[in-house]
Amino acid sequence: MIFRSKSKVVRALLFANIAVFVFVSIFYLPFSGHYGMAKVFYNFGLVPAAFWSGALWQPLTSLFLHGGLLHLAMNMIALWSLGAMIELMMGQKNFMRLYFVSGLTGAIFVVLFQAGSTIPTVGASGAVVGLLGALAILNPNASLLVFFFPVKARNAAIGLGIISLVSALAFENSQISHLGHLGGLIGGFLYTLALSKSQQSHSYDHHIDHDFERTSRWARSADGDTIRPRQKILVYDPVTGRFYYELR
Repeated sequence: MIFRSKSKVVRALLFANIAVFVFVSIFYLPFSGHYGMAKVFYNFGLVPAAFWSGALWQPLTSLFLHGGLLHLAMNMIALWSLGAMIELMMGQKNFMRLYFVSGLTGAIFVVLFQAGSTIPTVGASGAVVGLLGALAILNPNASLLVFFFPVKARNAAIGLGIISLVSALAFENSQISHLGHLGGLIGGFLYTLALSKSQQSHSYDHHIDHDFERTSRWARSADGDTIRPRQKILVYDPVTGRFYYELR
């Protein structure tokens, strides 16, 4: 895929997650044993009780720890599948912000609604789920395969949000961080929505107004008679990820 060759942020995130997993599993575990691994997860995973006691780094470090090879593989496949396309659509800097805003919003949900928990939450799931929230804004009709069935991105995001909310309420002791997924989804959705609104306003203020003043506001026939007013139409460019107005 051509767009994947340009996905530098996605590849950097893949490398970082895999490198941490390899280091912890191959170089650290054999020497520290399971007690040492549990200590790593407690210190660098997201433990709400520890966070409120001063471990403020945990929301960030927990994004790069995974509980096993399957956990890592699922998150990295989702990151590669969704992230490469979204990075091309919104640009590298915005994608990087999206990833960490989503992951940290998921962490906020965990520490707020499970404040007394001493169980570590690890993984990039919240950040990855936030990409689905972003896609629901950028391209809501994009077709995704969910359990081998094609589902529109918007419907997939809504469905995942409902499932995560219900599961968080019904299964408080689940090994899956449903609150992290819900928070990540909401964070990705809100960040992308705000970015879209900001780019619309930026395009209008800094580009369209000047062009609009220099360009005739009326479409004219060949003999110079005015036939109709020209209108500004909002257009989205999926390549640059920006909104702009055209006079038509």
